[in-house]
Amino acid sequence: MHQITLNPIYKTESNRLQAKIKKELKKHSQETWKNRLLSLNTQDNSFWNIQKIFKNKRADIPALHTASGIAITDEQKANLIANTMKDNFTENTRPADFRNSIDSDVTSTLERFFSHPPPTPISPTNLDEVAAYVNKLKVRKTPGKDNITNKMIRNFPIKALIILTYLINKILLLRHFPNNWKIAVIFPIKKPGKSSNNPQSFRPISLLSTLSKITEHIILNRINSFISDTNLINPNQYGFTKKLSTNHPLLRITEKITSGFQRGRSTGAVFLDIQKAFDRVWISGLIYKLINYNFPPSLFTLLTLI
Repeated sequence: MHQITLNPIYKTESNRLQAKIKKELKKHSQETWKNRLLSLNTQDNSFWNIQKIFKNKRADIPALHTASGIAITDEQKANLIANTMKDNFTENTRPADFRNSIDSDVTSTLERFFSHPPPTPISPTNLDEVAAYVNKLKVRKTPGKDNITNKMIRNFPIKALIILTYLINKILLLRHFPNNWKIAVIFPIKKPGKSSNNPQSFRPISLLSTLSKITEHIILNRINSFISDTNLINPNQYGFTKKLSTNHPLLRITEKITSGFQRGRSTGAVFLDIQKAFDRVWISGLIYKLINYNFPPSLFTLLTLI
């Protein structure tokens, strides 16, 4: 697959802007903590409330049992859960006859597409669009690896928002998504009712950089705009669709059943629950479909880099 090579000049500028934002955020964080500590007192319970932050501790994961043995140390548990999650997100093996008939067409289509970088740029963002999303950030959300909290971003001065808008526009223009924004801090959370000693009982909670999420939201706006203009989504698709929810198909099926009863008819239904449908999606096949749907090449190229 063809990878877009970033001009060294633009890459240097991008790194400089990221470093500048990081420096300003660090200063802001230090100043925020300083002011918060100075304002603590025992009269309004603020002192006792903040000490809870340092007292709270997540429950330890017990020893994990596998066919090859028992994971006891933290390192053994971490490696075992990491390998389990990696297996859960690995594409399913397709039958040989399917690979022979479909894979070659998919591979050749992708090679042709990525051998010619798209010339049309992605429409840039502006300060209003970035600020509108920033204002909706929930301040209690846990930050990602960069430790930049939503509360910090909500309190950005206008100058910082202008720098962030400029950086996002560079990402859209150059179709280069920063590698450090792709790194997530993973917390394993036990599924309700599952055994604590089974590594399969844990699902990952991924903490990503909020700056990454803001950029992804800007990209999503352009994707949704294309989908809306082209009516690409099937009208019977309810999940992940604006102004629709999973309650709507329940209402529809209720109406169908009621209508059938009124006419003396029976209503049949088939429900499919595809295991790990998103976790094990065939990435190359998905890209192939988007190409055939005439998805905007510039947006599409950037999506494959996120």
